[in-house]
Amino acid sequence: KEPFSGYIVNKGRYLEGEEIGRWLPFPTTDGKVRDVLLEIGLDGIRCKEVMITDYRSEIAGLTDCFGKYENLSMLNYLASLIQNCNRQVLVAALEHGEFTGSVEELINLVENLDCFYMIGATRNDRDLGYFYAAEELGIAEVKQLMNGSICDLDFESYGRKMRLQDKGTYTSDGSYIFLLDNPDLSSYKGTEDVPEEYRIYIRKILQCSEKACTCSNRMVSGR
Repeated sequence: KEPFSGYIVNKGRYLEGEEIGRWLPFPTTDGKVRDVLLEIGLDGIRCKEVMITDYRSEIAGLTDCFGKYENLSMLNYLASLIQNCNRQVLVAALEHGEFTGSVEELINLVENLDCFYMIGATRNDRDLGYFYAAEELGIAEVKQLMNGSICDLDFESYGRKMRLQDKGTYTSDGSYIFLLDNPDLSSYKGTEDVPEEYRIYIRKILQCSEKACTCSNRMVSGR
């Protein structure tokens, strides 16, 4: 399923007070973009620019990072990366809050999800303390200490200490996530780093549509 959609409007008409728009799911193709452009009345002459006025996604917190972003190529690339990533880790990373300030940062975030460490079924400091104690001592020994008459393990305090050390975050789905390693932020810096197969050239698409329309008219008229 597409990670998100953008509401594409005819910019010229929009600035004149008329909103003509369609939802475009990402990732997309030249053909799908062409259909949307024709539906909203872009002719490549008088009307040849688009705006994105809204976004929607089932991935919690994703589109909050977009703002009024309108670079179709970068959005297309981001969506293609999200389609192939671990979405549970992505949602947790979005709640963690690092590298979510722009579409550029999101691209680097998705490409570096392996730098995050996530622990499931960990809702609070006590759960976290138990997890780390079990990692260090072994589950059997921790259970033995808990069942004994003397137990000097304060799981909540230990979990709080580890959370502050990790700079970790508890997520809304009951998981715990923290940044295990520093991500490589050099892999993506801007539009020039978008692979060619994900780039969208509106003028080129409109020109191709014009040529196709001209050829079709000639065939109909018999010329």
